[in-house]
Amino acid sequence: VTALILFATGALLMRLLHITGGAVAVAGGIILALLAIKMASGPTEKHGEDLGLTEDPEKIAIFPLAIPYLLNPVGITVIIVASGEVVSVASAALVTALILLVAAFDYLVFTNTDALAKRIKPASLIVSEVVFGILLTAVAVQL
Repeated sequence: VTALILFATGALLMRLLHITGGAVAVAGGIILALLAIKMASGPTEKHGEDLGLTEDPEKIAIFPLAIPYLLNPVGITVIIVASGEVVSVASAALVTALILLVAAFDYLVFTNTDALAKRIKPASLIVSEVVFGILLTAVAVQL
């Protein structure tokens, strides 16, 4: 829903704020690079549960869950730029269909996370996080 709202209003936001598609791409690339470099450097900090500390209930919901999990910086960038580039009803329908396809895939993955997590070893998760961090860094540089 958030992605569809962003797609519907992205071009308007770009016009209101006088932002070009290139500026959105660079900003998305910078944010993605920061996240990707953190991923590629591997786990460097202990989480509260690893240290036996309880999480502060006031800080649990700092961000709405739909934004960081489903709409990463590249997704937001692509949706806003696509919103500004729509030239026909067919292109708008195509982007909307792609957003819904990604949402269905995300739903499938998130509903089966427990089953997937049981099959993956912790060392594999660390290695895959570093590998995906490097790939995301490459995407950030391309943006």
